[in-house]
Amino acid sequence: MSELIKLKKELFNFIRPYLSSIIVAIILLLIVSSLALIGPIIIKRLIDVDIANGLYEGIWVSAAMYIAVKLATLAGNYFQMYTLQRVGVSIMCDIKLKLFSHILRLPLKYFEKNPAGKLISRIESDTETLRQLFTNTVMTLFQDLLMFAGMVAVMFYLSAKLTLILLLILPFLFAGAYYIQRELRVRFKIAREKASAVSKFLSEYIQGMQCVQAFNYEQTSKNKMGEHNEEKKGTFYFAEVLEIIFHNSILLAEAMTLSSVLYFGGAMALKKELTIGTLVLFIGYIRQCFEPIIRLSEQFNIIQKARVAAERIFEILSLEAEERAEGEISVASDASASFRDRIEFDNVSFSYDGGREVLSGVSFSVKKGEKVALVGHTGSGKTTILSLLLRFYNHTGGRITIDGADVSAMKLSELRKKFALVLQDVVLFPGCVMDNIRLLDDSISGAEVEKAAQSVNMLDFIMKKEKGFQTEVAERGSNFSMGERQLLSFARALAFNSEILVLDEATSSVDPYTEALIQDALTKIQAGRTSIIVAHRLSTIITSDRIIVLEAGRIVETGSHEELLAMNGHYRKLYEKQRAGVEPPAETEEASDGGFEESPEQLDAVAVMAGGFSQIETINEDAEDGLKNASAE
Repeated sequence: MSELIKLKKELFNFIRPYLSSIIVAIILLLIVSSLALIGPIIIKRLIDVDIANGLYEGIWVSAAMYIAVKLATLAGNYFQMYTLQRVGVSIMCDIKLKLFSHILRLPLKYFEKNPAGKLISRIESDTETLRQLFTNTVMTLFQDLLMFAGMVAVMFYLSAKLTLILLLILPFLFAGAYYIQRELRVRFKIAREKASAVSKFLSEYIQGMQCVQAFNYEQTSKNKMGEHNEEKKGTFYFAEVLEIIFHNSILLAEAMTLSSVLYFGGAMALKKELTIGTLVLFIGYIRQCFEPIIRLSEQFNIIQKARVAAERIFEILSLEAEERAEGEISVASDASASFRDRIEFDNVSFSYDGGREVLSGVSFSVKKGEKVALVGHTGSGKTTILSLLLRFYNHTGGRITIDGADVSAMKLSELRKKFALVLQDVVLFPGCVMDNIRLLDDSISGAEVEKAAQSVNMLDFIMKKEKGFQTEVAERGSNFSMGERQLLSFARALAFNSEILVLDEATSSVDPYTEALIQDALTKIQAGRTSIIVAHRLSTIITSDRIIVLEAGRIVETGSHEELLAMNGHYRKLYEKQRAGVEPPAETEEASDGGFEESPEQLDAVAVMAGGFSQIETINEDAEDGLKNASAE
């Protein structure tokens, strides 16, 4: 009960701004409900007065009154529904916006356990269910309650004996309604979880269609979809059966009540204890009395879905204060100041699961203007270092500082403004090329965007498009080649003019000509900037000031390209294998050292910052790329 009260309070916070409109809708509802009660009373007067006494003029007046009441009811109902629809849509948009803004700020570890399909379902489906609740269900139930109370009062005034027949049946109906309502809530919660699983499955397999078709995986995929559908069907089936049973039970109860009223009312009419008009009014009111109960059974589905949807939505919203408080600590140092001296890792350790350490005792520094590369086998910890530097995860040991200020004490927005990150798998968003480069930041002018594009050799590619910078980016940037997407991310980093450039696998999977363009662009964007580079292709980082070699989460070598070759150690082995055209295999000793290969979800931690997306504190790349299977680094 306490959870339900809390849920209602949280919903009321979204309703409060629209209270005046809701009050107007309630007033209109009262008027409409009152007018709906008058119709049967006019018919009673027509039968008992006008027809019984042969008053032709009275019949005309009664007919005109009936039409006037119906027209007034329709008009009131129109304005009431218009007001409710406007309020409901506004509340839905407010909830959706706040929910999405919360998701943007949740820590990356949340997205490891909650895939994109599930979150999309909560943002879209659950908010739509709440809209139906606000625009239709709540007011419909309120109106039905008013109508029911009004009709019982009128019937009791006209004939207490006949009214008791109706009241004797109602307790059984409400008891059944309570039982089914309880069962439906449980069933529909399970059903929505199954629906979310189906959405997740579809998101993964549709976006991975190229792989599915290339490996003739269609039939297996179809079978898996069939299994998910069967689970969902079984859950929904039981809930729908309960609803049908309840609906038919109400129809049976209505028929029994009408039969009783016809029998007893007819006998009373023969004894002149009841007029024919009153009997007709009772029949009409009884039909109207059961209509709300029938609608109640029809609304159970929406009510239960809405309650479950609200629980799921506020479950996410409640995470913000707990998860974000640590990241908003104010510090004495000026986190927003320009990068002046160095980045330093001091004996840093980290574990994703609280057990095995992915990094252990890592210490190094990067001076302002220095170009430093991180190399090593898959799972050695390169990407994890970037994740900790950008605070997608908090390190479990040691310190990470920028100009002496601990990153764990900086505001995330100020920390991430210092960085621009470029990935092999570039994140592009819906909108035009211009908006994708400057990410809707109006402080970056169109001229600055064009200059950035020209600097990274992308201007000619863009201007060849029919609409130039206004060209719409297709889903996942499919109307641009891999190399063009890379160059777009460089232009984005240059446009935001971040002080520290981070490149993770930035020149993989492109042809030699495009790689030459990219290398030239890299030279330009690194000029005057501090650069941290992660790459398997050692040819891209041989000109680095320093190269740090990682193995199983530890630094094993450091030095320039020439110095590392002279050591005749890990780096030389990697370099010679690549020169011979052999990709170095992942080494198994990492497991014995307590490390493990980084998962796709952990890799997505760095994808969030894609090319200068530093104005937003946290975002899950899964929402854009749909849980794609990526290598750890």
